[in-house]
Amino acid sequence: MRQNPQPAVLGAISIATSERDSLIEGLAAHLPPHVAIRPYGLLDGMDDAAVAALAPDPGEVGIVSHTASGREVLVSHKKILPGVCDLVARAEDDGVFATVVLCGAGWAEVPRRRPLVDPGAVFPAIVRALAGSQRLGIIKPSAGQIEKERARYAAWGHDVVVTSASPFASGADDFRGAARRLRDGGAQLIWMTCVGFEDECRQVVAEETGVPVILARPLLGRVLAEVMATAGTPVPSLA
Repeated sequence: MRQNPQPAVLGAISIATSERDSLIEGLAAHLPPHVAIRPYGLLDGMDDAAVAALAPDPGEVGIVSHTASGREVLVSHKKILPGVCDLVARAEDDGVFATVVLCGAGWAEVPRRRPLVDPGAVFPAIVRALAGSQRLGIIKPSAGQIEKERARYAAWGHDVVVTSASPFASGADDFRGAARRLRDGGAQLIWMTCVGFEDECRQVVAEETGVPVILARPLLGRVLAEVMATAGTPVPSLA
């Protein structure tokens, strides 16, 4: 005997707000058609003072986020971690099949009872395997993240050149400039790390460099498609 199917719902934990946007739509395009996305937003209901309280401390590398009005802000990983944990727990209580945190900062400390897709673990594993001994070019969403990213990949033994462009405040010319810096630095493969980067940004980078460009959003979408492939199937009864 088989019980009712598990719900085909993906909980999407945003470090911004839960408003459905191009990021959610872009991920949905990769998922099986029967899968729904239920967004949860860290900044939902927060006023400017509450958001400001999440800012990085001096010397801390911030994470790029944005308010409901589209204003770019930097938030602290350690300050938002409890809120992310709460949102994952809430999504699981709501019965989602799996959750994803829509940020590549790394979420290994988040407790989970169901599958949790952590881009901070998934992305480097895939990109490092693809890069091998090639020189890897990396575009981060904030200039303040460059040195930490360079040191991180160097510790793994990878030859990298790192630059930045904002997914919320930069235009095509900014991405062209970032691409030229990577091209002039000898990048043979480019990794655009932020799920906020749009495909139009990738096209600009590809045109300027002529090398393969991996974009975070569709990469995450394809991973999520695999995780959610069996959502909605009947569950075997233990009786």
